[in-house]
Amino acid sequence: MRVEIIVMSAVLACALPQASQAQVSTPGDNTFAIGGDVGFLGSGADSLDRGTGHVDAFVEYYYTARSSLRAMYGSATPAFEAADGRSLRRQHVTVNYIYNRQLHRFRPFATIGGGAYFLRRREGGESVGEGITRPGANVGWGVEYYLRTFAVKSEMNVHILANDRHFAEVDGATLSAFTWTFGLKVPF
Repeated sequence: MRVEIIVMSAVLACALPQASQAQVSTPGDNTFAIGGDVGFLGSGADSLDRGTGHVDAFVEYYYTARSSLRAMYGSATPAFEAADGRSLRRQHVTVNYIYNRQLHRFRPFATIGGGAYFLRRREGGESVGEGITRPGANVGWGVEYYLRTFAVKSEMNVHILANDRHFAEVDGATLSAFTWTFGLKVPF
């Protein structure tokens, strides 16, 4: 979880100075935004904890005010329910297309994309065994509310991964998951 705290701190450290000097209050053509989210991950595997903490950090490029591309890093570590001290670290790097609509200060949006999901067993807080990388897809929706120089946001995503036999604790169940996050976004 230390890596996630460092990533979120770096995102916020970069975002806060920009908020005070921001030229635009909402995204426009050829603009960027950075942000971060915290929330929870609900696992699709019965053997994994159904709700655990989740963090994301992202950079977004708006090629029009309505369409953007986002690169995101996310991480969560759900525990195995039947094994004390054992968990599965889930990290992902994804690229998504986002389409939004503007309703005064609100911007509802939909997103679709995919990327690489990095999975590794942990025992007592330490990584053990071989980690695996799987391709995955995601689809999501959310809403942003723009204040003067930044936005608050909430987003829900479904992360779709194939069934897996690499981890005996999962026993071939899906590693797909649902995330619901809340965060900040700063356009510049």
